[in-house]
Amino acid sequence: MNPLEAAEYIRENAGSVKVLLTDFVMPELNGLELIKQTKQMLTAIKCVTLNRYCKSIGSDYEMGVADLVLEKNVLQSIEEVVERINPL
Repeated sequence: MNPLEAAEYIRENAGSVKVLLTDFVMPELNGLELIKQTKQMLTAIKCVTLNRYCKSIGSDYEMGVADLVLEKNVLQSIEEVVERINPL
């Protein structure tokens, strides 16, 4: 699903979306912009972005755009992603 489709899905299913997991670099709309748009619709949603280089988006994370930034190069499995997201 591309970022624009994801934004539309979130709009249409706002009541059932609890967590947004997005990549940072994507065509048409980057992950942080998708998170900003999503948080305008759903203020309580938890947003996680995957990034190859976490340090490059540290200031956006620190400003409260993403609730969690995961460096995708070190993640071993989807179970590890879920484990890292669960405390949110």
